[in-house]
Amino acid sequence: TRWARSLPGISAYALTTPVPHWHFVTYGFCDLYEEESLTEESGYGFKLTLRLAGDVRKEPPVWPIGLLQNLARYVSRSGNVFRAGEYLPLNGPMAVDQQTLITDVIFAVDPELPRLETPGGTLDFVQIAGVTTDEASAGRRWNSVGLLETISTRLPLWVTDLARGSLLGDPEISRAISGGVAREGSSSSRRRSRTRTGRSSRSSADRRPLPAGAGQGRATTHQKSPKPPGARSTAAWLASARAAR
Repeated sequence: TRWARSLPGISAYALTTPVPHWHFVTYGFCDLYEEESLTEESGYGFKLTLRLAGDVRKEPPVWPIGLLQNLARYVSRSGNVFRAGEYLPLNGPMAVDQQTLITDVIFAVDPELPRLETPGGTLDFVQIAGVTTDEASAGRRWNSVGLLETISTRLPLWVTDLARGSLLGDPEISRAISGGVAREGSSSSRRRSRTRTGRSSRSSADRRPLPAGAGQGRATTHQKSPKPPGARSTAAWLASARAAR
C-alpha cells in the first residue's frame, strides 16, 4: 500500500514475524534517482521506517502517514536530520485518536535493513521506535543503545505497540537499566545531531518537542498514489535484505 503527500511516497509492508506488524518505509529523503549528490550521503542520507504492531490481515492504519509526513516537514524546514540514538518527544501521544502511553521516540538503525550504497551516496534506514515517557527518561539517564538492547527482549525488532504499558514495570528491565546507569552514567548529553551541511545542532538529549500536534499521527484521509520513481526496485531490495537476515 502506498500514499503520498509531502513525501513522494510511503509504503506499508505486512510482516508476520517476529510478531504481526506493518513496516512503513518512506521515499523522498534521499537521492536514489539522482546521478550526483552534494555530499557522500544520498540526499539527507536516510529513509525513515516504522514498525507498528497490528492485524496485517486488514488494511494498514493511516495515522502513521501523518506522523511520517510531519517528521519529513521538520527535516525539510530545519535541516536537522535524524540519526540512530537520538530521542524526540512527540508533545503528546503518538496517535492522537487512540489511548496510548507512547509519547516519545528513539531513532534506531532498522535491524533488518543494513546501510545501502547507492550511486548518489550512502543511505541508512532509521527506524522510529515508540517508547513511553518514563522509558525515554530512563534512556537519557543511561544511553539509547543500552536502552534499545534492553527493551528488545520484550519488543523484538523494536515494533511499536500502542497498547502496551511501560516496560519499567518489568523488574528485569528495571534492574538492567539501573545497572547500566550505575556502570556507565549518561552519554546522551555528549551526543550531537547534525544538519545536512554537517554543522552540529542541538544535542539529541535537549531536542525540543515538535510543535503541538506536529509529532503525532491522526486518522485523516490520504489518497493512494502511484509508485514513486524507483519504488519497484526499492521494494525488491527490501525483500532481498529481509531474506538475507
